[in-house]
Amino acid sequence: MLFQLFSVFGFRLLGSFLAFLSTMLIIRVLGVDESGLYFIAISFVAILTGVCTLGAPEKILHTTSSIYEKEPKEFVCVFINLLIIVSFVSVALSFLIFSFASEIAGLMNKVEVERLLQVCAFILPLLSLSSLLISCLLGLGRSLSGTFFVNVFVPLLVILFVSLSLIIKDSLSSINIIILFGIANGLNITVLIFTVFQLTKSKLLLFNKSNKFRYPKECLDFWLINIVNVGLSSGLILLGVKYCTSGEIALISVSGRLCLILNILISSVNVYSASYFSKYHASGNSDLLMQFAKKVTRILAVLAVCIMMFLFFLGEKLLSLFGNEFIDGYWFLLVLALGPFFSLLVGPCQYLLMMTENQKSIRNSNSINLVLSIPLTLTLSYFFGVEGLVVAISLSSVFQYIVPFFIVKTKLGFYTQSLKLHI
Repeated sequence: MLFQLFSVFGFRLLGSFLAFLSTMLIIRVLGVDESGLYFIAISFVAILTGVCTLGAPEKILHTTSSIYEKEPKEFVCVFINLLIIVSFVSVALSFLIFSFASEIAGLMNKVEVERLLQVCAFILPLLSLSSLLISCLLGLGRSLSGTFFVNVFVPLLVILFVSLSLIIKDSLSSINIIILFGIANGLNITVLIFTVFQLTKSKLLLFNKSNKFRYPKECLDFWLINIVNVGLSSGLILLGVKYCTSGEIALISVSGRLCLILNILISSVNVYSASYFSKYHASGNSDLLMQFAKKVTRILAVLAVCIMMFLFFLGEKLLSLFGNEFIDGYWFLLVLALGPFFSLLVGPCQYLLMMTENQKSIRNSNSINLVLSIPLTLTLSYFFGVEGLVVAISLSSVFQYIVPFFIVKTKLGFYTQSLKLHI
């Protein structure tokens, strides 16, 4: 178990390093203000991807890991149906975003972001479909392959494309970089389609056009969870954009990128453990489920403390790599790191609940969090500007990860954290 887990973590760490390099390269090329506009556009695309995937990635992950071998026809029906539905929705939403980009930019009070949003609209279908294909890989137990495509391949291509473009021409705009980002995702999804087809072609041949075309109702809960999660991670930044300068948004975004060092730990565990959670739950083996969850959480807690200390002592030096003006974001980094830090201390509670058919509890918890976070973010951003926005994002992030810890005890009968906790 440890070898596979740390292999996934190694890929995630490499991906985080590449994302760090690509972000640093983009900021050096664009400058502080224009890179802030770039991050606004990317955050907006992240929200739209969560909307148009309709909960399909989580459903495919759950279906593939639990019934791929037992009921191949059901797997194929779910997989093909969701691919068609998500493709249609993502293309339709792309058209709407392209058409109303000027109105959206006006609401943000950032009219210069209009053309960026129009370019991002073309990337949306690629991001949506790649998330479905990656979920299929993870469900098949190909956690290393899935991690490579999620974290390593695209940042590597972006770095390569940006570097080559700079050799050809002296400067690049944010639009040029987003186009290069889109090309990288296009290559990524091409390789993904080939990989998934090679792994599942024996099952895909079972697909019959007469199969009932439907949207699985279980996807709705996953979809709502996804929308709320992406709203908390990217949407709150967009709420505060009106009260912050583009340069301040760049500070927050870079600090958030450095917090990826913590985020990759929990996401690595989610990637690796999701299929195991589903299998143990489907077999009714609650003891193995509890032991597995606690073992993973013990590892995460130790690593979380080490990485938090690393950020505390070396955070300023890391930020200075992006430019001396980013050193002012040091306290942003520490405050924003609190949410991921608590998520590591309590373990992969959200995925544990989703893979054990308790997704409604996560949906309700995160929905309440989002409803409370929206007025909190608007109020703090209005009165305190960028400092208020950072505090609001951090508070909502902490709440998002702490509450599922107690829900696991209620639903599954144990705490994921190895330390005994009495309330």
